[in-house]
Amino acid sequence: FASLEVLFLFIFLVEWSMRVLAFGMNFFFTTDVGWHMFDTVIVLFMVLEQLEKMFMQSGMPLSQVASTRMLRAVRVMRAVRMLKALRFLMGLRILLQTVVIALKSMLFTSLVVAGLLYMFGVIFTQGVIDYCVTGRDCQQEVPDLLHRFGAIDRSLLSLFETMTNGISWDT
Repeated sequence: FASLEVLFLFIFLVEWSMRVLAFGMNFFFTTDVGWHMFDTVIVLFMVLEQLEKMFMQSGMPLSQVASTRMLRAVRVMRAVRMLKALRFLMGLRILLQTVVIALKSMLFTSLVVAGLLYMFGVIFTQGVIDYCVTGRDCQQEVPDLLHRFGAIDRSLLSLFETMTNGISWDT
């Protein structure tokens, strides 16, 4: 991971340097001065961390208290760097909020449709049972009637198939 840290340090340092060269003295006076200063501090802490690692590997000891404080600050600053990305994610956040609101409406609409489907399933099942109880031979007269609406679960399935043009699924 050490080589990856050095690679990212190099990339961030080059990016920061290019922005400083592009903006010149206006680097600290633009409307994004807060982000520019934040990036400057982050890159500075990353450079200091790498320098500390180099000193530690070469055998020149630094005060443990100072190095521990510096490492903690670097870790916190790296985590805070992610806040910069939030500025670009506002559009995505709005899109996700819209989808969540639409899903709530779709959930309630689905519940209303399911309730109506169940209500008509009970009505059709009761109607078929009443028709067959009156002494008629339902198996002979209308064979599909009991098959499709003889029980509530069959009625619900038949109504769902009718709504979704799937009545041919049973063949």
